[in-house]
Amino acid sequence: MVQDKPVAYFNNAGKTWSPPSVLDAGVQSLQYENQPWKVPPTSLEQITLQVRQLFASLIHAPNKDCIAICPSTAFSMTLIAHNIAKSYSSSNTMMKKILVLQDEMSSEIYPWQEVFPCSLEIIPYPCPSSSSWEKDIIHTIKRFKNQIAAVCIPQIHWSDGSIIGIETISQVCHEYTIPLIIDGTQSVGILPIDVQEIPCDAFVASTHKWLLGPRGISLMYIHPKYHTIWLPLDQHERSRIAFTKDDCIDATENSILSNCGYPEEFISGAIRFDSGGRKNLVLLSMVQEGLRIVTNLNLNQAQKQLFQITTYIIQHVQHLGFYCRYTHRAGHTLGLRPTCTSTWTTEKLLELCQRFQERNIFVAIRHGAIRISPYLNTSQDEVDSLIQGFKDVVHEMIPNHVT
Repeated sequence: MVQDKPVAYFNNAGKTWSPPSVLDAGVQSLQYENQPWKVPPTSLEQITLQVRQLFASLIHAPNKDCIAICPSTAFSMTLIAHNIAKSYSSSNTMMKKILVLQDEMSSEIYPWQEVFPCSLEIIPYPCPSSSSWEKDIIHTIKRFKNQIAAVCIPQIHWSDGSIIGIETISQVCHEYTIPLIIDGTQSVGILPIDVQEIPCDAFVASTHKWLLGPRGISLMYIHPKYHTIWLPLDQHERSRIAFTKDDCIDATENSILSNCGYPEEFISGAIRFDSGGRKNLVLLSMVQEGLRIVTNLNLNQAQKQLFQITTYIIQHVQHLGFYCRYTHRAGHTLGLRPTCTSTWTTEKLLELCQRFQERNIFVAIRHGAIRISPYLNTSQDEVDSLIQGFKDVVHEMIPNHVT
């Protein structure tokens, strides 16, 4: 890295910056963690409640009781996969299909492979002339409608920001009674979503990207129709209704053990799906503050601002041999692909990324694309540094390149 050279950060799709107030929330909570005899001014229960309320408000869920708190999107997806698998009787030997996208994030793939007697029906990238993935996804749903156990897709593809078109896909899934699972990790907090207008069975998002929070927390919306049917992934006392001692005075020894010492009845709502262990005050305080910030954003205006930035970048680097495959894309994530893949191999793209880092320019390489993801605090100086970095590095790596 170049000493004293300003950082040009374009990997918010990997981890967004932490606003000062989010960092302060974590530091203050950490001080209480180190002094457990002191009581924080805001209780952990209040913070947890507000996290559920803020996330429910952000995605337009019916209420806070639809939100569960888990440690990761992989954990949440595994919980979902387990429960959908259980909905099929052991006598049903027909191999079911889980519809996913090509090169999608592994959290949307491994859970189905691990718990489900299924095959993955992988939708390939649409051709560049297509407006989005929507047509191919709907065609596949209609073709295999009686064999599909679930459709598991994101709002945008994580490698290049291409928009999936979940509105119409949701309608088709509803028509054929197919569960729709949405991974919102790369979209929620920066792209609008309404889980009531676009009905889905579950919506999952890690907090360390566009929700401006820390790593280690995933928030999950589960449709109310599953609240009394699905089971938690891990079993613990915090998902059970606690009985008072008075309820057990006249109980037999066995019922004291089963109903009072170890209650069996689950608490109501999606809270029953929370992972075990006491909630982490440090992480949730930061999540709470990040959610406060993003719920006050005008996301349509944010998309417009970021689309202008990423469009400007395309215009200034396309003469260097890079292009964006899709016009139907999100503003906050841009996937630039080389026009000449024989020259720009995966190894070459990784080398380009490394040379960028040496200049304090940060991007990511994802499935053959240079993923560029600015945020609302991205400055024109950062954009200019990125464009100049492209020019310098391309000419260093390919001296005979003609513009």
